[in-house]
Amino acid sequence: MSSEARLAVSDKPITEFLTTFAAAIRRRPGRSLLIAAGTGYVVGGGIGTVLTARLLGVFSRIAVRLALVPIIATGIERALYGERNDTGGAPNGKSSRGNGQRKEATS
Repeated sequence: MSSEARLAVSDKPITEFLTTFAAAIRRRPGRSLLIAAGTGYVVGGGIGTVLTARLLGVFSRIAVRLALVPIIATGIERALYGERNDTGGAPNGKSSRGNGQRKEATS
């Protein structure tokens, strides 16, 4: 086998990878930019800085709030109103809203 044929055979996987990689960058350029910036930040030694500690602190607080607020709100709602059925009625199946009609007084 000639050296040109060996080179062509060994370059095929690399060419496929580069084609796939370029297509992924074209599909989602924002994600690709963020990945490149994050990689540069880590490789450049930014992982051990005060900025990283502050960013991690802010993002962890946001994540905890996003995770805990719905859980706490659901618990408070259940404590105040009890379990609701699928129709939105009270726990015993009777609607607390009424049917919109007035009841006539009988004498």
